Amino acid sequence: MITLKNILVPFDFSEYSEQALRYGLELARKFDATLYLLHVVQDPMTQSYAGEVLTLPPVEVVDQWVLDAGEKLTARVPPLDASRVRVRGYCIGNVTVTTVPPVGGQSTSSAPW
Repeated sequence: MITLKNILVPFDFSEYSEQALRYGLELARKFDATLYLLHVVQDPMTQSYAGEVLTLPPVEVVDQWVLDAGEKLTARVPPLDASRVRVRGYCIGNVTVTTVPPVGGQSTSSAPW
């Protein structure tokens, strides 16, 4: 029999990631594991067209994108699941890593590792 202690679900707010979240929550409940949700905010300057049409956004703008994504990520975990499963959320941006509490609380900008 296998034992799962940690489950990582990458999350991009698509329907596929919603399905992966439901599956991950079920696995976490079954194995009493910790579920880690990860969302990466892509820096627009890493796009192939970026140098032609974009100027570098201020660091504060990218940081705000990370915080906004963290709030959206928090809302994706139903309160009932958050009370039954250990869920940790992380949003990673250009220079900021934000720890996202699954229900309530404040986000912090300290790296989780």
